[in-house]
Amino acid sequence: MKVIRGIIAGLLLIAPVVLMATPDSVSVRSVPELKVELIPDTIMIGDRFVLRLTVSKDATQRVAFPDGKLTPNDTLECLSVSPTYLVERNGRDMVLGRDYTMMCFASGKFDMGRFSVLYGDKNILDTIYSDAGRAVLVVNGFDIDTAKMTIADISPVRQTPFNFDEFLYYLTSAPVLLSLFGVAVIVAAAVLLRRWWRKRKPADEEKDNEPAHSRAIRELEVLAQDKLWQNGHIKEYYTRLSDVVRSYIARRYGFAALEMTTPEVLDGLRECSVGERECKRVDELLGLSDLVKFAKYVPEIERHNEAYNEAYIFVEETKEQQMSDEQKTTI
Repeated sequence: MKVIRGIIAGLLLIAPVVLMATPDSVSVRSVPELKVELIPDTIMIGDRFVLRLTVSKDATQRVAFPDGKLTPNDTLECLSVSPTYLVERNGRDMVLGRDYTMMCFASGKFDMGRFSVLYGDKNILDTIYSDAGRAVLVVNGFDIDTAKMTIADISPVRQTPFNFDEFLYYLTSAPVLLSLFGVAVIVAAAVLLRRWWRKRKPADEEKDNEPAHSRAIRELEVLAQDKLWQNGHIKEYYTRLSDVVRSYIARRYGFAALEMTTPEVLDGLRECSVGERECKRVDELLGLSDLVKFAKYVPEIERHNEAYNEAYIFVEETKEQQMSDEQKTTI
């Protein structure tokens, strides 16, 4: 008896400690609860409504709502799905929700059925379901009295009389005035552009009719005034110098010197009976320009002026001789 009384007394001493430790040390979480709500649950045909899924769960539990658009039956159409949002929270307890915006195009009473949500809790992965028969949608149609309803044909086009005040009102409205102003600006710009082109065209024709040697000498003088090599622009200087010579050869002898290599240009000059001395001068000038442009060769300072003089002399020695008025009269 003494032993039994001792055991009972020990249990009575340990019981309060166990009861106090149970809530903190042993936490038993309930399974999340899924609810379905229709907002509103009664609509007309073609109206929109929201099917809202809410899950009450513990903060440590994870849930996954149905992805994509729900299609409970063929008469319903899901238009959009909202992100998951927090409805409310109280300590560790929280409620998450997701809205599905839907439409219905048939009248009647529709049971939305059961919905499911996945949830995970530590090593547990399971599915929870909503209660069946809790989400019922009522869709009302339009009352049509077929006995009184008559089908009418399309009304013909009505001819309204012309109203000058109404026409003036539309004419003076802001969009019309802006459109007219825009048209006026475009017409004025076109007229000015045409006048400018007419004034410019004779000058271009006159420049095109300019003798090849006159144009080449003028371009050489412009090149000298720009002082490119004096400012360190060696490559640009020889590029323009060779372009002037090639352009002169193309206009003077009638072949595409600008698109040819240096040996091809020399062959073209020899076919046009140009002297060997002039061909040699062109060969040295274009060859030096090619070295500067493509091989990054930098000639001596004295060679810059020599190349310019060679180009000038070549143009002067090969220019086309023009007859004087006395010679034309004699002929």
